[in-house]
Order: sequence, then structure tokens, then C-alpha cells
Amino acid sequence: MNFWAAHNRSAPPEILAALIEDPDWRVRHRVAGRRDCPPALLDRLADDPHDSVRRSVAGHPNSPRSALARLLDDEWALIAEEARARLTELP
Repeated sequence: MNFWAAHNRSAPPEILAALIEDPDWRVRHRVAGRRDCPPALLDRLADDPHDSVRRSVAGHPNSPRSALARLLDDEWALIAEEARARLTELP
């Protein structure tokens, strides 16, 4: 059910904050992939144990500098490269 809640376009930030605690990585991935995901949630998701979630954070336009900086040392080179590219795009 949480997976479908993460798809709900009208879900408020409070619901999204609860959903990033879900044990199912697919729910957290869906939240991280939302265009309206708040930067504070993306910052928390940068430390997610699942690589797909971290990759979504690395490429997200709302990801804060602090999240991207932590992803520079990611064990997956692709995630680190994407975070590096996003950091160069920031003002």
C-alpha cells in the first residue's frame, strides 16, 4: 500500500517523510524520484542502503549540495559520477 501512496501526486511532505522510512526500497526509490521531493528528504535518502535510491538522489534536481557531496564517495562509480556532475551544475 505504501508503494501506491508514494505515487500519489497529492501526498503532502509529511506523508513522504514517513514513506522514506519504509523497509521496501521500491517505496523509498519512488519518493526519491518524485519531482516534488523536498531537499531535506533527499538529503536523508543520500545515505540509503539501496543503490537505486542513492542514484535517484544523485540525479535529482532538488538534491542539496550536502547530499551530493556525500555521494561523491559512493561505492558505485556511476552514482559518484552523477553526483559529481550535478555538483558542477549547481551555482
